[in-house]
Amino acid sequence: MGGMASGTVLGVPLGLILAERWGWQAALWLIALIGLVALIGLIFRLPPMPAAQVVPMRRKLSILTDRRVIGLLGISLLAAIASLGMYTFIAPLISAHGERSVTPYLWVWGVGGVLGSFLIGTLVDRFSGPRLTFAIMLLLGTALIALPLLLGISPWLALIPIALWGAVGWALQVPQNNELMKAREAQGGGNLAVALNESALYLGSALGASLGGLALALQMPVDTLSIVAGLVALSGMGVQAWLWKQAHARSMACPDS
Repeated sequence: MGGMASGTVLGVPLGLILAERWGWQAALWLIALIGLVALIGLIFRLPPMPAAQVVPMRRKLSILTDRRVIGLLGISLLAAIASLGMYTFIAPLISAHGERSVTPYLWVWGVGGVLGSFLIGTLVDRFSGPRLTFAIMLLLGTALIALPLLLGISPWLALIPIALWGAVGWALQVPQNNELMKAREAQGGGNLAVALNESALYLGSALGASLGGLALALQMPVDTLSIVAGLVALSGMGVQAWLWKQAHARSMACPDS
């Protein structure tokens, strides 16, 4: 997660700079070059990997009957719709408030993401995953709702929710992956649950961007888009509360577990 956040910090602003100076094709050539370097590295440096056990598709899909897994994936989906989806529209949001360059805001968002993804490990060791997830969704929703309000006051004040948005948005998946591994500890399939979590992230990003684009096409103010994204994030707190209720019911039914 730290690598993904760091790549975003460097890649997005650098891609914008290249696109402004030499056209958008230059940014895509850079991506292709980085991919080639990664491919060469994998060919020569990837160690031999043991053959994975073949798991029937029916058994793989059975993990989706686990309510705890579905709840955790739902939180990741909502977080991605709110955070990554809204990130698609950060440029029009900033421009709507008279700012010409979005690059400084992207840097702040990315630096926040790097700090959040690296520092969250310490917090995971000290606090329970559900409490962290609840707090992260609360902070994410608050940051997205506050962002257009603070932009209207001062662009400098807006850097605070942007940094917080980046930090908690990238930090969330560390406790989420931990909880998914715990949820499948007895039955197995923890690696598959984590893989599904990544799928939930990218599905949420696509849904957020698509729905946001449709909303802008229908002339919805971009400020409203950020507030709606914040409400979507806050709804993730409700899913986490439901998971808490389910866990409490299980502990009452099986007091020795």
